[in-house]
Amino acid sequence: MKENRMNKISIKELTICIPVRIDSDSRRRNLEAILSFFSEYVDCSVLVLEADEHPLIENVKDKKNVQYFFVEDVDPVFFRTRYINLMLKMVSTPLAAIWDSDVIAYPDQLKLACELLLKKDLTLVYPYDGHFIYVDQYYAEIFYRSNNLQLLDSTYFSKRLFHGSGAVGGAYIVNVGKYLLIGGENENFYGWGPEDAEREKRVEILEVGIARVEGGLFHLYHTR
Repeated sequence: MKENRMNKISIKELTICIPVRIDSDSRRRNLEAILSFFSEYVDCSVLVLEADEHPLIENVKDKKNVQYFFVEDVDPVFFRTRYINLMLKMVSTPLAAIWDSDVIAYPDQLKLACELLLKKDLTLVYPYDGHFIYVDQYYAEIFYRSNNLQLLDSTYFSKRLFHGSGAVGGAYIVNVGKYLLIGGENENFYGWGPEDAEREKRVEILEVGIARVEGGLFHLYHTR
C-alpha cells in the first residue's frame, strides 16, 4: 500500500504565483481544481493574475489565502514573462512558485523544494524530477471529483510524458531576491514556451544554484 502523501503542509515562506488567461472552459476548470487542491493541502499564499479583455474567473476571492488581480489586456498574445516579473515584484515572501494553471504536484515535493532553497545557496528548484505526466480528459475528471492526486497516481498506469524525462516547464520555485538579481524572466520571449529552456540554461551558466526534487508533475487535460 502506498504511503499517504496527502497530508496538509505549511510553507509560510512561499507564494504560489499563477499567471493565467482563460481561453477555454477546461482551462477554467483546471484552475479552479488546482486552487481547491492548494487550499486543502498547502498552507501558503497564492497569487492569481488574470490578463485579458475582461475578467473570466469567478469565485477566486472565496478561496482561502488567494489574492486575485486582473489586468486589462487586449493583446491576443499572452505576454507571460512580463506578467511573471510583475508578480515576482508583488510577492512579500522570500520564495515564489511560478505555476501553470493546469499542473499539480504532491505537497511534499513543494515542501522539499522550498527547504532546499532556504537551506542551500540555490536560486531555482524544480518541484519535480523532469517527468511531466500528461493526464487525459478521463483521468482529469477523476482528479476534479476526488481532489486526491494520490488516487490519480495510483490508477493512471499509462503515463505519457511531455518532452521526454527532462522537462523544465510547468512549475518552478525561486528565491525571489536571487532570481531578480539575474534578471528574472526574460521578456525578450513574447508569448510562452522557449523561455523555459532559456531560464534553466541561464541559471546553469551563471552558476547561481539549481536543483530538482524527486517525483512527477501532472498536466491536466485542456483545450486551447
